[in-house]
Amino acid sequence: MSKLRNVLAKPALMMIGMPLLAVVLTLSGCNGASDGTNLNDVVGSTTPTPTPTPTPAAPAQITFLLSSTNVSSLSSVNVTVRALDANNVLMSGQTVTLSASSGSISNVSNSGVTDSNGAVTFNVSPAAGATSGTITITASIGSVSSTASVSIIGNSAASVKLGTSNVITALDSTRYSIPYNVLVTDSNGNPITNTTVNLTIVPVAWYQGYSVQSTKSWIPQRVNSVICTTGGNCNPATISPSTTLTTDSTGYVTFDVLYAKNYASWADVKITASTTLAGGPTSDTASFSLPGLSSDYTNLTVAPPGQCSPFNSSATQFGGTTGC
Repeated sequence: MSKLRNVLAKPALMMIGMPLLAVVLTLSGCNGASDGTNLNDVVGSTTPTPTPTPTPAAPAQITFLLSSTNVSSLSSVNVTVRALDANNVLMSGQTVTLSASSGSISNVSNSGVTDSNGAVTFNVSPAAGATSGTITITASIGSVSSTASVSIIGNSAASVKLGTSNVITALDSTRYSIPYNVLVTDSNGNPITNTTVNLTIVPVAWYQGYSVQSTKSWIPQRVNSVICTTGGNCNPATISPSTTLTTDSTGYVTFDVLYAKNYASWADVKITASTTLAGGPTSDTASFSLPGLSSDYTNLTVAPPGQCSPFNSSATQFGGTTGC
């Protein structure tokens, strides 16, 4: 009986052992598969579907904004194009293709891609020496395009003119300001836009003296004309905001002459405005005495600014009752 039990038990042991061996072999493969197959690829596995990249919507229209519809041969026009959808909403991220029938395109913003305002800006200039004709500008985004035209105007006999008013402003408690402008036009009287105007202001005369009272106001008395050699004191006036300005769509630049109140009446200055056009340099000048604001001279109980000239040789040069 014991031998029979041993014989009968052996198959059972072998049967039990075989599945165990099979399990071990099954787990010996890569990631659990005996043939090296990834179980994740076999059981419940799906390949994710990539999300398609949406195609940007095409604009419904392209609009133009030009700084001027006229341009001279030595200037340029600033152009802004905007992309809008069917609901007139500005579209960013649109690549704009630009072309001009003649001349050149420069200073294109953001590599020609519309910004957060749906805009691309650039400059258009005529060909060198051009004095007439039309430049057609084309802007395209995909199949949508739009055009604008700029007329080339002659400027071989251009004019530069300085202008001002009779207004003097007390800029603050120590300074006066006088407004000035410059107009640049071609030989036909058309404004020349986007042209650089250079400005200078220099003193041409200096005076010694003092102010005396009349029955109604203080009156400056110029006694001597002198040559100033004391550096900065010789240049009492300056130009604001800059000595280099660019004409606007009407051909104008505007600026102010600024100076300290105590120099009023005691110096003459000359402004020069110049530009270089197809016909060569063109300029205009204006000379004047630095004026004072009348309200600063009508209070006889208070001495005016600059009662004594800042160019006097000493604080008591004229002595006596002059106070100078």
